[in-house]
Amino acid sequence: MEEGCFVSGDKIVARKDNKEIVLFSLDDIKLLGAHNIENVLAAASAAYLYGISPEIIKEGVSKYEE
Repeated sequence: MEEGCFVSGDKIVARKDNKEIVLFSLDDIKLLGAHNIENVLAAASAAYLYGISPEIIKEGVSKYEE
């Protein structure tokens, strides 16, 4: 299995060392448009790779608005 972050159903999921963890729901993203989902996914991926906890990532994503 490849590692990384991706959309699975209505969740953003991180896969590392053959383990998956849900980072947050697409409903937590307040920004409109598919391009913003891609931007949030990239930012969440970087944060997760740098060791930021899923709880903190979700908090940041859910607080950000246009």
